Amino acid sequence: MAFSLTRIKELAYESGFALCGVARCDEVDKRLVSHFVGGLASGRYGSMEWMGRNLDLRFDPQKLVEGAASIIVCGMSYPLYGKSLVASYAVGEDYHRSLVRSLAPLEHWLTSCGATQCRHFVDSAPVAERYWAVMAGIGAKSRSGMVINENIGGTFLIGGILTDAEFDRYDTPSYFDPCKGCRRCVDACPSGAISEDGTVEASLCRSYLTIEHRGELTPKQAGMIAKAPTVFGCDVCLKVCPYNRISDEPLPDRFALTAESWLEIGTNRLRKHYGDTPLSRASAKMIRRNAACSLGLTYNDDGGNDDDSCNK
Repeated sequence: MAFSLTRIKELAYESGFALCGVARCDEVDKRLVSHFVGGLASGRYGSMEWMGRNLDLRFDPQKLVEGAASIIVCGMSYPLYGKSLVASYAVGEDYHRSLVRSLAPLEHWLTSCGATQCRHFVDSAPVAERYWAVMAGIGAKSRSGMVINENIGGTFLIGGILTDAEFDRYDTPSYFDPCKGCRRCVDACPSGAISEDGTVEASLCRSYLTIEHRGELTPKQAGMIAKAPTVFGCDVCLKVCPYNRISDEPLPDRFALTAESWLEIGTNRLRKHYGDTPLSRASAKMIRRNAACSLGLTYNDDGGNDDDSCNK
């Protein structure tokens, strides 16, 4: 039985996704594999050693899901806030939860119609999501590394399903050039993480520095955060991209805090008010560290006390 491409897309849209495409499963392009492995060797990904795990699974989905024939890739839009010290994608419920919940009706339909293998992914499984987003036709890779859709831009989160279901037809990859001569993101990046050739140095990216980098920041790293204050993530490349639009929606109150307020946050408060959001990825100490950098202050870490202080 061939599964209906039209029906899976209808279900995706009914579940709240703005985008949905389906690609045939195959090994990932060898050029991407070479680029990724080279980046690991050169330290491009900083301290994120976990990115080097399960490389054989990451680049061959049939090894991750036995008999995988198709990969369904969906995009969930989110508002891009003009003024926020928290990256827009992190304003609200943790996307791992919300996307998995939205993927559930698709999985149910697949299994009820005869699929025996279904595995969802939301950047927690070894899957090259952005590559497959391009192959499934929901967008093209931009110079900043983000996937850009011609209609909704790059403000969407990616989730999907690997399955042994075969479809009656498949989507065409998106190979258009969304950037052409534009280099706004290259020029605007406060840390110089984006190169002209589209290579992103993750170890310089402020999302990496504020979310993944544990421990102290060097004066240079702190200065990268101070250039465009943030306590969690970075939206600069998204805000300057001509495909994106700043939302008119007001920033939810619990995220509309000043750097001074974030500087006071403790572990209990972070867990109570933000435990259901992506901010739980960072510790309260990291949030305070980032807030201090945003204010141009020197962060004093006394070795573990949750009442760390900052001085000019």
